[in-house]
Amino acid sequence: MKRWFIFLFLLALFPAVAFAGSTGKIAGKITDAETGEGIPGVNVILVGTSLGAATNLDGEYTILNVTPGTYELKATAIGYAPVTVRDVRVNIDLTTRINVNLGEAVVELGSEVVITAVRPLVRKDLTASTAVVGDKEIDALPVTEVSEVLNLQAGYIDGHVRGGRQGEVAYWIDGVPVTDVYDGGTVVEVNKNQVQELQLVSGAFNAEYGQALSGIVNIATKDGSNTFSGSFGTYFGDYLSDEKDVFLGIDDVDPFAISNFDMSLSGPVVNDIVFFSINGRINNFGGWLQGERRYNPSNVAFIDSAGSFIESRNPEQGLGNGEIVDMNSSEKYYGQAKLNFHISKQIKFWYQYIHDDVSYQDYNRYFLFNPDGNATNYRLGQTHLAQMTHLLSDNTFYTLGLSLFEKNFKRYVYEDPYDARYVHPNLLTSLTPYSASTGGMDMTHFERNTSTLVGKFDITSQVSQQHLVKGGIQVSAHELYFNAVTLRPIAEQSDFDPAMDDPFISTRVLDVSSIYHDEYTRKPMQFAAYIQDKMEFDDLIINLGVRVDIFDPAGQILADPTDPSIYNPIKPENRYRDLNGNGVQDLDEPDVTFAEREAYWYKDTELKYQFSPRFGAAFPISDRGVLHFSYGHFFQIPRFELLYTNPFFKLGSGTGNQGTVGNADLEPEKTINAEIGLQQQLTDDISIDVTAYIRDTRDLAGTRADQITIFGGSATYS
Repeated sequence: MKRWFIFLFLLALFPAVAFAGSTGKIAGKITDAETGEGIPGVNVILVGTSLGAATNLDGEYTILNVTPGTYELKATAIGYAPVTVRDVRVNIDLTTRINVNLGEAVVELGSEVVITAVRPLVRKDLTASTAVVGDKEIDALPVTEVSEVLNLQAGYIDGHVRGGRQGEVAYWIDGVPVTDVYDGGTVVEVNKNQVQELQLVSGAFNAEYGQALSGIVNIATKDGSNTFSGSFGTYFGDYLSDEKDVFLGIDDVDPFAISNFDMSLSGPVVNDIVFFSINGRINNFGGWLQGERRYNPSNVAFIDSAGSFIESRNPEQGLGNGEIVDMNSSEKYYGQAKLNFHISKQIKFWYQYIHDDVSYQDYNRYFLFNPDGNATNYRLGQTHLAQMTHLLSDNTFYTLGLSLFEKNFKRYVYEDPYDARYVHPNLLTSLTPYSASTGGMDMTHFERNTSTLVGKFDITSQVSQQHLVKGGIQVSAHELYFNAVTLRPIAEQSDFDPAMDDPFISTRVLDVSSIYHDEYTRKPMQFAAYIQDKMEFDDLIINLGVRVDIFDPAGQILADPTDPSIYNPIKPENRYRDLNGNGVQDLDEPDVTFAEREAYWYKDTELKYQFSPRFGAAFPISDRGVLHFSYGHFFQIPRFELLYTNPFFKLGSGTGNQGTVGNADLEPEKTINAEIGLQQQLTDDISIDVTAYIRDTRDLAGTRADQITIFGGSATYS
């Protein structure tokens, strides 16, 4: 508990300081069309929203907390003709600058000037490499998944950014991180039709973003409005190839092997007050990798006493029907619901639930002719997000957020570990090198639950026309439950005679002292705080900030790494009390009990922390060109699977045994990123963005092999 005094102390240091960026800003100047001077007191509103501002004495205005999307901006003042600007595009964390000239009002009532905003090809306030893709661009792309949109962006390939490792990218939805801390993936997937805007930040991102070394994927989802809208879409298909020798059964075309049904609906519950947005998707994917059911898992193939290969001891039971079946198929059921409450002009609240239910198989060529022996994966992700925004003034607002992510992952052939259809593990052994399975099945029965509860507080203030200050704190409480079992036959069935024994077995789950069973629960915690200032001048934009991250692994490491297994100790002093010092356990010398070893076997891990400065600058060199530079230190906790794998350091006995153990005291991974680049508009519809970058990476997680001597031989652990 004493570690958390540090956390409480830091909370006291940042009482007024994050949901990360999920909104943008509109700013500009309203001037007199004849004199060019700023007009004070002009009302500037976003049509159809409660957002707006009044210009200051210099005619300048700022509208904060604008969700990404396209708006109409209207400027009105006494004595001037109102002006409406259409197609005003707002992006996450960026400033949309709209300057308006107001002309003298004409006599006719109702006269109004309407102009259309032009989306700039060069963003002058981008201080780091950022790809921004809006909903209209996504709709126009020939893609079905958000991951395909990301793969079209420069520097991103299948979860890797600029050559970094997979898992070095943080994923955010509506300002909340949704990265699975166990394996670095996402807790849930978002349907592309529900995306309002997607950002990929591959440069040195701002201090509000953490727990990433390579990049940030920031997704803003759609809100409901006063207008009902909906959509329904579907597609079907299959894979084709003339490489029939490579892709088994590829010439058997089924137009419904791949199917997708997608529905969305949004609108008002109570006009101007409560809005909803829902989306659902069912996706069945047949895959392109197939196998032949030549054998059943219960098939017993063996080599007889004469050295002949017997394909099946009982063909009626062991041989399959020869059917071609999918081996990398998946089924996805996705649902998302969002409610927005505009309680008043100052207070808004939203709640969102995301449900992601997937079952799939990983292709395993070893089961090419015994496909029913391969295990199936089941993933259930559930996310609850809630956020309240309170506008304290036209220039200051804060947000309070709470989120709960839960991910359940299972892997097995049969859900019941004691299912009578399980067969002896010896059937899975290949009889000849480099051959496929002729029987048997995956005996793994795996379950992993990850839950993360996040509480956040943010405050944003436009302290002057040039300075936008943001700060925040975040506390994350994780709970990881892990249960990995390799099913074993009961003792009476341990040996197997392929010539006569029944292939079906009664399975058993060995206790956690066995190398065939790992089960544990860990509850690490994280704390983060940041403060940053976005400074916007006519010829210079600067992002400057600092972030602090603290991590409590809440784990244990070995007090003596040369004697790793508490269940099977090596050193005599850890096995028995050598009372007479002769180096041999005599009859009157007791064993050291498990409880006695447990008192000194492990030691607690230490807190990990880092201060990370971030800096970015953009220099407009013309009305069509911008130079940008960014630099930052970045910090990421290694994936929990690397911290907690085999936490009791169990190793088998006998020569040549190998085992992998985690290290809960791993140092965080760190990088220093810097880049310099140029955005240049060439024509009215063509621009280029050229960037050079450098990365200095330290403390990446890896493996190290250590060999130790144990009873019965040696073992290697990494």
